[in-house]
Amino acid sequence: MLTVLQTVNTIIAGNMEDYGVPRSMICLAEEDKYDNLPDFNGLMAVAGTAPTVAATWQSPFSGKPLTDIMAWVRGIPKPPKAVCKAFFAVLDKELYEQRGMVLICKVDDKGEPQTLPWTATRVTGWLVAYNRDNWHDDWEDQVWG
Repeated sequence: MLTVLQTVNTIIAGNMEDYGVPRSMICLAEEDKYDNLPDFNGLMAVAGTAPTVAATWQSPFSGKPLTDIMAWVRGIPKPPKAVCKAFFAVLDKELYEQRGMVLICKVDDKGEPQTLPWTATRVTGWLVAYNRDNWHDDWEDQVWG
């Protein structure tokens, strides 16, 4: 069984490998601060957290509800930060261990989070390029099967 840090490093490495890029576009939250997030550089894709996350990193949201994470994401200063405020990914350790997936989250029109499981090594592609107009259909398919 991997530690959370090993899991995060595996997910970042998998996204880099799947997309053939030197850095993933996954940006990890740190200590309820926004300093580590990339500034907008005029391009659609930005460099996320460097591979091999520091051994001292801990998620500030471990054990907290999605609404806390959602509030943090919605509070990201934009500009200058190049991070989407509508969609974000969350590691659910059990989901990852059982299915190799993370949760893609969206804040709905009422301010409530909706979640959709997604392959962890493909999360960069979803966050950067997925046709978000499909969210409602994919979410309903998952909920109602």
